[in-house]
Amino acid sequence: MEGKIKILMVEDDSFFAQLCSRMLGEEGFSVFVAIDGEEGLAMLEKEEPDLVILDLFLPTMNGQEVLRQIRENPNPKLAKTPVMIVTNLVQEDEREKCEALGIENYLVKASISADIFLVKIKEILNRKKVAQDY
Repeated sequence: MEGKIKILMVEDDSFFAQLCSRMLGEEGFSVFVAIDGEEGLAMLEKEEPDLVILDLFLPTMNGQEVLRQIRENPNPKLAKTPVMIVTNLVQEDEREKCEALGIENYLVKASISADIFLVKIKEILNRKKVAQDY
């Protein structure tokens, strides 16, 4: 991957988004934050991120609908963008719905540390890089 790795975070909790943005920025990533699903989909088209971090509780359009629209994007590169769910929603059926739409990981905000968060992001990006090398 050439240049900085781009991460799009679709998150309406500004404190959590700022915290994550700062941490990811310190790791050398370029981070873009959208506060709702519509803005997130527009930024996906504009920035073509290497990873989307998506909350499920969003104003105007929920995270599952955002995920569905990413997967149905007519641009195959965007449709295959790795998506990691980071949410407070712990119901197993919600996780299963997201997995059926093709996510890389599902993390519950209340139960993750910064270290685990970074490890999971790097694992996803490494898998993506390996896939691109073939």
